[in-house]
Amino acid sequence: FTRTWGRNAKDWQPVELEVQPFRYALQGFPELLEVPIHGWQDISLRKSVGWSNHQGFLDVELPYLDRAAAEGLVFSYCTHDHSSTRDDPQMAITEALLRHAQSLGLTTMTYAAYYQQETEAQVAAQTEPQSGAR
Repeated sequence: FTRTWGRNAKDWQPVELEVQPFRYALQGFPELLEVPIHGWQDISLRKSVGWSNHQGFLDVELPYLDRAAAEGLVFSYCTHDHSSTRDDPQMAITEALLRHAQSLGLTTMTYAAYYQQETEAQVAAQTEPQSGAR
């Protein structure tokens, strides 16, 4: 898997939820799963709203989680070690995002676990008998 798709049509952010995980089959790599980065990367958004404005950050990011839960979409968040703790040494923003995701019933997992889950689902779909097949 990779998560390199982190820019919108204007070559910037935010990346909207319409861009859902996809495979690079057309490019000859059907096993390669792209998991786009949604919303704003933490550094860009925190520079915009202010590094210590935790609520301002959450006001922008939480609606992405709300929509992902309501529409059954994947939300892939991008944060960096050094920015997660800058003006937030307790990582309250990350905790708030995770708690909100949990309250919405979203499943949180590593990218490796997601890749495994999606690969198993793809294999199962390919081996299921087609309805109406003789």
